Amino acid sequence: MQPRDVVVFEFGGVLIDWDPRHLYRGLFAGDEAAMEHFLATVCTHEWNRCQDAGRSFAEGARLLMAEHPDKAELIDAYHTRFDEMLAGPIAGSVEILGELRDRGTALYGLTNWSAETYPAAVERFAFLRWFRGILVSGEVGLIKPDPRIFALMIERFNIEAQHAVYIDDVETNAAAAASLGIHAIHFTTPAILREELVGLGCFLLAPLDPVFSALGAAATVVAGLGAASLREGAMAGLLDGKSALITGGGGGIGRATALAFAREGARVAVADMSAEAAGETVARVNAAGGQAMSLGGDVTRDADVRAMIEGLVGAYGRLDCAFNNAGIAGWQVEAAGKKTAEWSEEAFDRMVAVNLKGVWLCMRHELPQMQAQGGGTIVNTGSIAGLVGLPTSSAYVAAKHGVLGLTKTAAIEYAEANIRVNAVCPGYIETRMTEETMRRRGEAILAQVPFHRMGRPEEIAEMVVWLCSERASYVSGACYNVDGGWMAI
Repeated sequence: MQPRDVVVFEFGGVLIDWDPRHLYRGLFAGDEAAMEHFLATVCTHEWNRCQDAGRSFAEGARLLMAEHPDKAELIDAYHTRFDEMLAGPIAGSVEILGELRDRGTALYGLTNWSAETYPAAVERFAFLRWFRGILVSGEVGLIKPDPRIFALMIERFNIEAQHAVYIDDVETNAAAAASLGIHAIHFTTPAILREELVGLGCFLLAPLDPVFSALGAAATVVAGLGAASLREGAMAGLLDGKSALITGGGGGIGRATALAFAREGARVAVADMSAEAAGETVARVNAAGGQAMSLGGDVTRDADVRAMIEGLVGAYGRLDCAFNNAGIAGWQVEAAGKKTAEWSEEAFDRMVAVNLKGVWLCMRHELPQMQAQGGGTIVNTGSIAGLVGLPTSSAYVAAKHGVLGLTKTAAIEYAEANIRVNAVCPGYIETRMTEETMRRRGEAILAQVPFHRMGRPEEIAEMVVWLCSERASYVSGACYNVDGGWMAI
């Protein structure tokens, strides 16, 4: 059998559930007949193909509005609300994509897509960054099934047709690829696709051991030898087979928790504003024998958080555990040592945006995912500052009090959905966030800690692991202090 070590994917209909009906069903208030008539006579498939071939949406809309002036708003929505046509990743297909990537298969993309809307898809769907090269019809002015776009792909990426597999949900596109000697697969379902790829010797197994299953998202993806090698002996880990998200995972408590999760058998997605820091955490998990992937994004932006969840679920299939840990300290907004009335409005807003709104946005997307899959666990990073008042920390204290309130409320609201929500409240821990505070008044702080030392990030991580494990199955709505006894005084 001729080895097939190059796999080329169409995106819409194979990896991404794209359909104008996802948008227009709402715009037509559920009137299916009116919607179908609009899509058949106004914003037709052929009209959209012109944008995919390089025409601007402005020009396409101008032509349609001249013919259908009463439909101007509906026509305009095709571009301005294009994102709403993308229901999400086709999970089984993305899992296959991840497995191919893990095995070193050369992956390429060839998609009929407008050059104007494609960048937003890349931002939303992290797995689109797994490809060695992508040819977008709207960028090159050619569109499938024109054989010239396949010839351009072969030339640009130096692909040998006899070594390649092409996957498309449109049969005529697949036939065009086949005419050039590429083995073409007409996509129908992920299960059938897997069978065909296995038959072609593309090194796909059904399904993989959890240690070696699909990875990836947003930035760097690194797979190790499996979480079992982080543990001594062969005992099952507390989180075996679980998939976990950790925000603020680029250092400190987040990094320690990523390592602890992996040690206990979880597949970990590490999210951080700094791609470099997230990548370093992933590398450490990998070096220790675990499995991790990195995610970029800003927890204060809803679109970024949604992309995180979609990237993780697209790669791992589900979200079992979430540790909402991203946060900032007063010195990071130039408010160190300032009393309540001395904070700037900008500093206060930024503190609340990251430390409170960011937690809410994460929960906003995590909870529906967990609810749909039958349950999960969430741990939010609170603080001893969420339990008391602390001088010169007004916005931080306010945000952390809010986090504990969110935690307790969500725990009540989602208990029937089998979702547990708790918080961990660290005391003074040896991280970059506490360096400025400890420099200014560390001696006085430690005098109030019964253990007379700072805590270590690993000590917080162990509490988070326990709260996410089945050993804490009756624990929800709780806020656990890990503070060396500071709150006991």
